[in-house]
Amino acid sequence: MQRVAPTVFCIPEEAHIELIKLREFLRVMSRLVEPGTTASEHDFILRPYALSWLITHLWSELGKIVQTTYWSEDHTEDLEEAHRRIAELRERNAELRGHVD
Repeated sequence: MQRVAPTVFCIPEEAHIELIKLREFLRVMSRLVEPGTTASEHDFILRPYALSWLITHLWSELGKIVQTTYWSEDHTEDLEEAHRRIAELRERNAELRGHVD
């Protein structure tokens, strides 16, 4: 009986780093608005347009991360596609930081 290789979920390193950055951003934001903190004591008001920007930013960033991840029965066969997606993510990150080659 032939064994079927398990299906794996692959996430490029850059996408994983982006997830970590989003997690830390949300941690900082939650501390800023936590009751009893200095920021919340000074009438910290989250305006609707700011909340809209935040949600749109998170949605957009998570969408980009999801696009770079993939399911595979054998991730070694998909390396070329993964490298292409990683290169796009690196290029986007470089542009955001102002480092254009």
